[in-house]
Amino acid sequence: MKEWVTTTIVLNELSSGKEDAWNAFSKDCHPMLVKFGVKLGLSHHNAEDAAQDTMMTFVRLYREGKYIRGEGGGLRKWFFGIAYNVIRDVRRRLPREMQVADETTGTSFFESVEDKNIEQTWDDGWQGMILAKCLDRVRREYRKDIEIFELLAVHGKSVSEVATQFNKTENAIYSIKHKILKRIGKLKSDFEKGD
Repeated sequence: MKEWVTTTIVLNELSSGKEDAWNAFSKDCHPMLVKFGVKLGLSHHNAEDAAQDTMMTFVRLYREGKYIRGEGGGLRKWFFGIAYNVIRDVRRRLPREMQVADETTGTSFFESVEDKNIEQTWDDGWQGMILAKCLDRVRREYRKDIEIFELLAVHGKSVSEVATQFNKTENAIYSIKHKILKRIGKLKSDFEKGD
């Protein structure tokens, strides 16, 4: 499979039916799907099952031509609908005591959570997945400067601390940070516009 850079490349690779394309897509999406299931009240075990069911449903529907590019909010929104419905079905199959969020009123979990919050949870996970893919690519492209960037962006070190540690000027550190942030922004934009 070509490197995952845009949704167009991803979808073209998936359309080809290549097993490695599906495996790579699943590997990238699986952790996000499990986290989404857990945030929607599933146990880790049930979230794992829901993630697997979501991927199988996605594959089946995609191969049946149910996804139409550029329609209905794109891949992110379509995939959200599949994941949401699978998780809802998993929750319905759970024993009654595991389905109820508020025992005093009998309110179900899904009745107690606003759709907007669920979709925001999905969007956060989706953006996190994309960012992880962008960071992975940037780590390979900027091997020499990535440690500087991560000290600043991930570990919260100050520019002056990092400049001293690497014996560079503060302007050089700002330049590295700006260059890598710009590249991450470009990769993210490329991925999102491919749909």
